[in-house]
Parts: sequence; C-alpha cells; structure tokens
Amino acid sequence: MATWCASDELRSGALVPALPEYPLVSTQTLWALYPSSRELAPKVRVFIDWLVDRFGHQPYWNQGLEKILNNSR
Repeated sequence: MATWCASDELRSGALVPALPEYPLVSTQTLWALYPSSRELAPKVRVFIDWLVDRFGHQPYWNQGLEKILNNSR
C-alpha cells in the first residue's frame, strides 16, 4: 500500500508498517506533456508550476512519516 492512500492512518496509529523491508514510498514519476511552441500558454505554465509545488519534492502526504516508517525497521 502506498503512503498517499495510507498517510492519515499511519499518522493516527490505526495502521502500522508490518513489513518494513517493503517500503511504502513510491518512486513513480509524474510527467507534464504539452505541445512545443514559442509561447507557453499562461494557463499551462500555472498548472505546471502548481504540479511542481504540489508534487515536485516530498509530497504533502509523506511529510512527517519518516519517523513512523523508520521506527518500524
């Protein structure tokens, strides 16, 4: 099970890691594809910026889970 669908339960303690050798962290990638042109539409630029802010680094649902996941190992 991935952390994006279990983060609330992990934080509350309702769910605990049972197989720590199989990490919950996903390495999936999100791609934003758009047609090439001289000018990128402002709506597209804003959407890409939002994606980067929301998912570019550590996703919001993984924040604070390191301690919980590392303690189970």
